[in-house]
Amino acid sequence: PIIDVKCRYLHSVVMDDILFIFPKIITANRRMIKISYEIFKDDIKVAEAETTNFAVNAKRQPISIPEKYLGFLKDLQLIQAKQTGDEVTIATLW
Repeated sequence: PIIDVKCRYLHSVVMDDILFIFPKIITANRRMIKISYEIFKDDIKVAEAETTNFAVNAKRQPISIPEKYLGFLKDLQLIQAKQTGDEVTIATLW
């Protein structure tokens, strides 16, 4: 489940607007994943957001994210950093 949400609205939108959402992995570990989002309408950034997601099973008990998924998230984070020119350090990877 999502345990924390932050959103900063920059411009207004209406129900019929088509929005483009660009997620980015900020950090991930065996229990949580933090994702940032940039939301655009046309070429205008209308919002910035961030969620913190906690890993649970079907009974909503805390679990560890399997290593294969953590590896995938790490690879995705590296790809995103390369595309955006962001610097990635070991601390941000896990």
